[in-house]
Amino acid sequence: MDYIKYFKNTFWIFFEQLIKLLSLFVINIFIARYLGPDKFGLLSFCVGIIAVLLTLSRLGMESVLVRELIENSNSAAAYVQTAFSLVFVAGGLCIVSLYFLLHLLNVDEQTFNYLIVLSFSLLPQAFLVLDYHFQSQVRAKFSSLAKSLALVISAIIKVYLIYIQANIFYVICAMLIESCLIAFFLLYVYNCFQQTKFSLGFDRSVAIKLLKSCFPMLLAALTTVLYMRTDQLMIKWLVGDFDLGIYSAVSRIYEMWVMVTVVLCSALLPAIVRLKENSEYVYEEKMVLLFRIIIALSFLMSLFSLFFARDIVTIVFGEDYLKGVFVFQILMWSSMFAAMGSLTMRFLTVEKLERKVALRSFFALTVNVCLNFLLIPLYGINGAAISTLISLILANYVIDFFDKDLKKLLLIKNRAILFQ
Repeated sequence: MDYIKYFKNTFWIFFEQLIKLLSLFVINIFIARYLGPDKFGLLSFCVGIIAVLLTLSRLGMESVLVRELIENSNSAAAYVQTAFSLVFVAGGLCIVSLYFLLHLLNVDEQTFNYLIVLSFSLLPQAFLVLDYHFQSQVRAKFSSLAKSLALVISAIIKVYLIYIQANIFYVICAMLIESCLIAFFLLYVYNCFQQTKFSLGFDRSVAIKLLKSCFPMLLAALTTVLYMRTDQLMIKWLVGDFDLGIYSAVSRIYEMWVMVTVVLCSALLPAIVRLKENSEYVYEEKMVLLFRIIIALSFLMSLFSLFFARDIVTIVFGEDYLKGVFVFQILMWSSMFAAMGSLTMRFLTVEKLERKVALRSFFALTVNVCLNFLLIPLYGINGAAISTLISLILANYVIDFFDKDLKKLLLIKNRAILFQ
């Protein structure tokens, strides 16, 4: 296997995601300081709702489509066209459903406008299937550069809008522009560097195959994003916008670190698939190594955060957000188990055990919601962070002891944790 090729591919995916994470993180810092906890809480609530719809509209396509494109490279065009059609239609249905739901709930005008504008970013998401095609070919350089360029342009626009103290509505419009730029640049590089230009099409048999494989992954992805956002939604409901703003701000650092591990796992998925095809022994050894790396890195980050949390929160967000120091510490310890969960999902995808991904995610969501109902009224946002930690430990490690089909996975995790 050409490890240099995979290393370069992983580097480009990391590069693009680093640009995305840094730009998003910096922009959120500016917005959080500019708006203050109360208004930032409202904005975070709207972004959280759209994050759920984004996940729903993508149909769990990412991991499954990469795998299918690797295994059916001769029919790549049909898979790309059909996946694009499915995701685009799903995005349109989500927008229409949101519109009627907001009218039914009679939400205030500001929240309505924020959500409707943000919802139109669902449609350009369909062009991400072009990125998945590049990933399956281990040619992520082209799509990563295209997305990075769009992110840089978008970040410049957002920083300028905040600098001139523009209404936050215009910043939200810039988020929509970002999605459109990503779609435009992806389409451009796809037509330049693929053998065939992108065209619309639909294959019913391919659609049925994709939907069957994607459905468990969709449930898993949806329950995962609900799991990641439910604490924020419940904080708004049980406590209020001010505490939600604090929780949302400090959790951005945690989410950024978790995304690093998600990117690592996603970038190495094509290599993992091929490793299993060539040698089961080498495949398992590399999985142990990968688990060991993400666990060790997360542990070091958590340890650092334990001692310097107050300084980090003060420097990044200001003294208005110091109430979130303990939340930040707990969430960073949660990152270790979140990273394990991300890699576990990829492992189960390679093993074609997508149903277990959905069941584990649903279990995590259920535990988290129950704990939030119990702990948020007692401990506020600190209770939400504790709920996240407990549910991640149970869902991404403890549950493996009770699943006889995952003895190999449990052994891999234990070897990684114990450095055996």
